[in-house]
Amino acid sequence: MKHVLIAEDDPDIAQLLTDAIGERLYIATLVVANGALVPDAIGACRPDLLILDVSLPVSPGSTSSTWSATTPVIRAVPILFLTGSPEKAETAFSPAAAPIPSATVAAPAIAAA
Repeated sequence: MKHVLIAEDDPDIAQLLTDAIGERLYIATLVVANGALVPDAIGACRPDLLILDVSLPVSPGSTSSTWSATTPVIRAVPILFLTGSPEKAETAFSPAAAPIPSATVAAPAIAAA
């Protein structure tokens, strides 16, 4: 079975994603609400995808490049960055990072998917 790790501190958004992925795609999900828990959760569940909130408490999603550099298993996991603030997405990552493709999707569109 495929696994998705959802790193999201807003319980409503985490539940929306969990329901959409689990019920419609039959993929197992694990939710963590704190960025500091992401590296250990990746090691424990070996997800096929990480959905990562850019503004997580303790260790924001923008530090994922640091996690990747220090934890080889994380480098193999594709990351979908999630934010409710497009301006945060533009400033969250260092200019030295590789370009990150982005798309804006409204929450109602996700819920309807």
